[in-house]
Amino acid sequence: MSADRIETVQKRTQAEQFSFDVDSPGLIDVTNESHANPAAHQYTVSIDDVTKDLMACTCPHHVHRTAFCKHMAAVETATDDGTLDAFPSEDDEKTPTRA
Repeated sequence: MSADRIETVQKRTQAEQFSFDVDSPGLIDVTNESHANPAAHQYTVSIDDVTKDLMACTCPHHVHRTAFCKHMAAVETATDDGTLDAFPSEDDEKTPTRA
């Protein structure tokens, strides 16, 4: 992916409000809260449990283009800055996170 495309995805991610819910370790439900009907804009991002690399997203952009999407960028940002723990221990409480 070109640097320009990555920058565009990252800018879109910063302009929108996302919430996260760890469905299970490495499976993050991402909801775009910027839409009038956020439930219609919820997708799942998967993360490899060994490498911690982003693997896939269920959104149409990633599914049809196999492209890095804004949902993956949002998860990457939230895990990098410590807002989101994608692999919580069983002792951690399951609560949605906003970024």
